This record gives sequence, C-alpha cells and structure tokens, in this order.
Amino acid sequence: MRPRAERRRLDTVIDFPCPCGKYSFSMPDDMAGSMVQCPRCKRLVDVPLLSDLPNLDEDGVYKIEEPSPPPDSEEIIAKASLAFTRSHYDDEGNEIDLRTNWRDLEKVGNPEDRPLEFRDDVPADRPRYDPTTGELIRPVDVKSDGFVDPKSVPVAPRAAMPPPVVIDDDHPDFLHVLSLPLRLFKPINVIVMGFILLAHLLIQFFVGVVSLGFWLVLLFIPIFNALLMAHYANVVEESGPVRRNELPTPLRNLSWHDDTWGPFWRMLVALALCYGPAWGTLFLSRLPEVVRVNVALALAIAGSIAAPAAILTSTTSGSFLNLRPDRLIGVMKTCGLEYLLSLALWVVTVLVYDHGTNVLYLRTRGLMFDLVVGPTPGAWSVRYSWVVGYACLIAGIYGMHLFCWHLGLFYRRYHEKFPWLFQRYERGAKNRIAPQRGFTVKRVRRVPHLPAKPAPAPPPAPIRDIP
Repeated sequence: MRPRAERRRLDTVIDFPCPCGKYSFSMPDDMAGSMVQCPRCKRLVDVPLLSDLPNLDEDGVYKIEEPSPPPDSEEIIAKASLAFTRSHYDDEGNEIDLRTNWRDLEKVGNPEDRPLEFRDDVPADRPRYDPTTGELIRPVDVKSDGFVDPKSVPVAPRAAMPPPVVIDDDHPDFLHVLSLPLRLFKPINVIVMGFILLAHLLIQFFVGVVSLGFWLVLLFIPIFNALLMAHYANVVEESGPVRRNELPTPLRNLSWHDDTWGPFWRMLVALALCYGPAWGTLFLSRLPEVVRVNVALALAIAGSIAAPAAILTSTTSGSFLNLRPDRLIGVMKTCGLEYLLSLALWVVTVLVYDHGTNVLYLRTRGLMFDLVVGPTPGAWSVRYSWVVGYACLIAGIYGMHLFCWHLGLFYRRYHEKFPWLFQRYERGAKNRIAPQRGFTVKRVRRVPHLPAKPAPAPPPAPIRDIP
C-alpha cells in the first residue's frame, strides 16, 4: 500500500497560477471551489473547478471568448413576429410552437451544453437505435384508414320543423279553459278534493254527535265551514295571481292572515254583498209574505249574477273598494260572453252543493233520531237516500273547484283591463304574446321654478321736529 503522502501527491490535479504571476498553486481536487491565500501577494484566490481549467490562461485569468455576431435584422423581425403575433398559426398553416426544438439545438455542438431534457433525444431525421439491443429502429408504414372528408359526403337537407307552440300561462286562451274539467282529474288535484270530502264527512259526524245531545261539539261545525270557504278563496288566488296550474293544498301554510282568516273574510264579504240583501228582505223585513218572497227572489237572482265578479274582485283585487257596483259591472263587461259560462257553473254548483250537504246533514239527523226515538214516517231520513246525497256532494266539490279555477283564469287574462283601484301599472310588453298592457300616461309639462319676488319695502316714516 502506498504511503499517505504519496497518495495525496497523486491526487493533486488542479494546477493554476495566481493572478499576480509570482506563485503557482497545486491543490487537490477536493479543494475545488474554495479559496486559498497566496503566500506572495497575500490575496485570496478562488480555486477553479475542473471544468474551469481549460478557460484559464497562463496568468490565471479567465479567457473571454469573442462574442458571436448578432443575427440579421430580418431574422430578428421574423422571430419577434412569430413570438408576439396574436394568431396561433404561421404563414404555412402550421401551429406555432415556441418551445425549444432541434433546429435551435443544432448550433450547440457539445451535447453537454444542451438542456437535460434534450440530451437523450434524437431528431426525427436522424437514425434511432434501441438503447438495450443497439438495433436500428426502422419506421413502419401505417395503412391509411380511408379518411373521407365529411364535406364531400352528400347529406339530405334538414327537414322543416313545425313552428314551436308558445303557451302563455299568464294569458291562457279559451281552449285552455275547456281543458280544465280534465285537468282536475290529475292525481294531485284528486287528492286535494278528497281532503275536502273528508272535511265534509267530519262535519256530518259532528252533526250526528250534536243530534245525540253533545252540544259542545256544535262549535266545530261553523269552524270547518269557515275553513272550507277559505280554501275555495285560496283556489282563486293560487290559480289567478300566483299563476299555479294545480289546486293548492288545503289551507296552504296554515298562516292565520294569509291562509285562513284573510281568505275566509274576503269570501264572506263577497257572499254577504251578493246574498245579504235577499236574506235580510226575506227574514228581517215586515213586508207581506208574497211581496217579501218576490223581492227576495229578485235580489237573489241579481246577487247570483254578480257573485262570480264579486268573488273574483274580493279575493284578488286587494281592496274592498273595488266591490262598488259600477266596477263589478266593468268586470263583467271585460270578461265578455265567457262570464255567462262562469255564471252558469256557479248557479248549478251552488244548487247541487247545497242539496248534497242538506241531504246528508238532515239524513244524519234523521238517522240519529231514528236510533233514539224510532222511525218516523215522512221524515227526511226516509225521503232521501245516501247515494243521492253523496253523489251531489262529490259533484258540488268538483264543480266548486272548477268554478274557482275558472275565476283565476279570468284574472290572468283580463286583470290589466279590470277597472280596479290600487293596481300596479305594467308597461306595454314588446312581444307577440302580450302586445300591450296597462294604459298610457299623459306627461305634464313642467313649469320652471321662478324665484319669489321680494316684498316691497315700507315707506320711511316722516321726520318731524320736536317742539
């Protein structure tokens, strides 16, 4: 084994002179990149790296190569135009790629000076060899896939499509009204009407319990009737201003003002306005019986004619001031001949509905009376059957929902033309569905503000000599 001093001497491979030119260093390779002090000039000198030795001259100064000549101005303009253009394709139609390629690296002769990602790459125009076997890699010809330009394939022209059918839910036509009887048979609507039928069955049960002498249950009968009136008012409001195309749930969200008391009060005011005079004439007046009955009948007929307009106005206009007779007549005129359909539906529904409820309630009272006292010939319990009562009740519930929904469609179609107070003004819509809405407003000419004239100063008081 060689001695340590000899091994150290063999490892000394970095020989370089000091910049002062009076001393030459001989340093081991592990000192590369460090600093040593010259024993002659006492300056600190950097020990060069092994790769820096070829670049040092005899005086220890780094060699400075001659700068490469600048490129031509045309080349500079071409590269700048290619780099800063907004287009993604060059003049030949190829996509612009600003990444480093082999054309830029061909000028670099030493592979060590190339970037790491390009040292092992081989340009496409040079032969490639398998790094494991050393075998020459030859390109393989790929058979053409028979690509056909889609533009050269004849295509049939696009078929003419029918114009789209535009359904305006805010302004439904008369055919939409005729489809209401069938739309009420949707499952959700049938379920809602089933709950209303269940409410009538509860009222019938309460009537039977009261007939047995439990008078405390009598309070529930007017409460349930009031809730039914509120539900029908909610149907008008939901199908009208809310523009809903199905029946609302009974009593909606159970809000005291919006869902129970408010709708009931509006419906009660409309019915009292229409049938209150007839009822007061029949039961409260002291006229002869024949006159009283005829006058009450005439008032009832007049109230029935105004009932659809009154219910629509009371539930949707937002103010009882719109229940004035001239405004109700304006609502009838606006609805036109279709108002007669709503009037006929109201009269028939009220008669059938009232007949069904009276039959069932009286039948229930007669049944309870027969159970306690015994059958009495000629009573309501013998005169009418259960089938007729339930059939009239179901038909009345269906007809009342149909009537209220029809009133809601009246609101959608004509509420801009109703002579109501406190309504929101809507500008004329520039479309085909609703050509014009609202009314024109006459502009008032503004009078320029003039400054007030100053009041004239009072005349000065006369000056008199003091005697």
